Amino acid sequence: MLQGRTVEEFSQLPLVQRKSIFGQHLVQPQRVIIEEGDDGHEMNAAIANGVLLLQQLFMGKDEKGKQMIKEAREVHYGENEFWVRLHWLCEFRCDQYDFGTVLPIAPLARRLIVETDQTDLHDGYDAENDMDDNPFYPHDGIGDRKENIDPNHIRPSGDIVARRTRKRLEELFLFVNAEEITLVLRGGGPSDGSDAATRQTIADISVTVKRLIEFFGNRFAIEKWSKNRSRSTRNLVSYWSKPTDLTRRDVNEGRASFQQQMQMDVERWTREPVTIKSPS
Repeated sequence: MLQGRTVEEFSQLPLVQRKSIFGQHLVQPQRVIIEEGDDGHEMNAAIANGVLLLQQLFMGKDEKGKQMIKEAREVHYGENEFWVRLHWLCEFRCDQYDFGTVLPIAPLARRLIVETDQTDLHDGYDAENDMDDNPFYPHDGIGDRKENIDPNHIRPSGDIVARRTRKRLEELFLFVNAEEITLVLRGGGPSDGSDAATRQTIADISVTVKRLIEFFGNRFAIEKWSKNRSRSTRNLVSYWSKPTDLTRRDVNEGRASFQQQMQMDVERWTREPVTIKSPS
């Protein structure tokens, strides 16, 4: 991978040439999938061998080797687009390629897609203790069950899975240099999120998403993606826009669009304290 050179010889090449070689082995045109259990990197075959360039075992533990690893990490995390499930974000934010050496990579990542898990968010009691977030307990995101959701009285939930989802979203603030962060709500229903389950999820995360939008600006997007993996998507960021006087009037007079109604709802949800319900 170093084109027949030792690490010492490779380090003498111009920086532009070193980065070009790193890019050949560590950057792929399709999204890099970060998934638990992919220890052999089968999901990212184009760079499966290249990850050796991120390891001291291959590059060496001396200062020269560490510098080459630093450059390789900057290329890998800075030039790829990563897809990761929300529950695994806590693992992804630290480099796991170099066994025994955990290094923070969040400031290096530039493009990130984070997908919530399609689980039963609102199906009642959950015994998991969310004080210690366990990535192997992945429940977050849009639920499939609707029996417990009153579409006419949706407000932020305080149940354990909703709290876990909000807590995991806080990890995104570590990606301070990101150019694009897309939060994906995966589930059934229309792409505008007008189904009860998606509206409940939006209510649950509304405060955290508002802070993310304020922090990242137009670098942050939140989208609804279909459960069946179709390409039908919808950017929902506009729901966090402050309602105009016209919107308020249209809502009061009963002729508001769904977007206008959501803007009013999100404004209300981000003012209301979260209600925590005890398990029955």
